[in-house]
Amino acid sequence: SYMARVIRVFDMRFAPYPSFPLTVALAAAIYVNFFAHHFLPDIRLALFVATVALYGRTRIWFRIHDRHWWMPLPVAALLSALAPTEAPLVADMLVAPGGDLAERWQDGASAREIASGQWQVLVLQERGGLLACLEKPTQRDEPACRGSVTAHRKLAELAKARGMRVILLGTWGPDAIWQKQLSRSLRKLATQIGAEPFDAGADLRAFGQSHPQVAIYQDESLHPSLEGSLRIAGGLYRLLTGREPATRALTITAP
Repeated sequence: SYMARVIRVFDMRFAPYPSFPLTVALAAAIYVNFFAHHFLPDIRLALFVATVALYGRTRIWFRIHDRHWWMPLPVAALLSALAPTEAPLVADMLVAPGGDLAERWQDGASAREIASGQWQVLVLQERGGLLACLEKPTQRDEPACRGSVTAHRKLAELAKARGMRVILLGTWGPDAIWQKQLSRSLRKLATQIGAEPFDAGADLRAFGQSHPQVAIYQDESLHPSLEGSLRIAGGLYRLLTGREPATRALTITAP
């Protein structure tokens, strides 16, 4: 999936590309040698030479902003092999106090970021308990509820058209009943728009119940404490990368 996203994000083109039959023959030989070298002579060096000979004239054309660049395909393959396997996550956030996703869709800022092609994942989070409206038939047709669903759907469609993953980051309620409504609404909406749900609210509540000595909220408005924020960040990191977050020293420079 990484290579598919890179090709899409950088608008890559491969030219001149070798003949398709030769490409298939080389791929088949590499595949067979991968299994057969345990009991037959290993011909990987010969396959390396054949790969360079076949793709030596091929250039990878890629776009950065409005300018196109190129690189020999064998050089690009070598640099990819030498690159670190665990690149750092780079994230940015679009947020407004008291705002909702319908406003973010209307102002166009999120759509412009998606269209820039520089991101691989879109994480959507609605404000407060707004999504609980999906559990209440009397509220589903209210403008705020319909506007939120529409914004989720349109932003997800834009992102998926760019080859991006779409994750719905859930919110948290003041009690177990409210949280169950939010959790059900999150899963329902994620199914509707083809996104991956991350039920951060349910995870926070479960963590707080198993660790009563840890304050997961910092005020009555249910803003997460530092510990609660780290819990959410760790869960999101796990979903994004498939790896467990590692402990690191934390320095906060914000006031």
